[in-house]
Amino acid sequence: MLEYEKSRREARRQWEIYNSPEAAEERKRIKREKKAKEHALRQAKTLQKNAERLEMLSALTLLSPKERLSRFALDTKLNLDSITPELIPADENCLTGWNQSEARALITRIGRRKGSWGRLRRFIEHWLTTAEEKAD
Repeated sequence: MLEYEKSRREARRQWEIYNSPEAAEERKRIKREKKAKEHALRQAKTLQKNAERLEMLSALTLLSPKERLSRFALDTKLNLDSITPELIPADENCLTGWNQSEARALITRIGRRKGSWGRLRRFIEHWLTTAEEKAD
């Protein structure tokens, strides 16, 4: 019985230590620090991702419209949703002499997107049908 009483007293003492205001405050402080570190890491990753995106967009502005279309068609790592509408060419001059297989690949990559991508897709589809009619 003395052994049991001794173990109960020790358990009670451990419980009081764990639930003391100082220990609770220390656990809260540790949790806040952990959350702050995780938040800082997420912010750093976002800043890096944004910097990479801006770098990619600036590199795309240096390309000609025809080169941009080829890059859109062939570079599967390139996220089409991150491309600004100003970088999406949609005039006949950019399609003259362009490879039809690249055009079909770009249509596949564009899918059913709307807006500037949809206009480009319809423009390329029209260009392909006229090119096929001329070939016949």
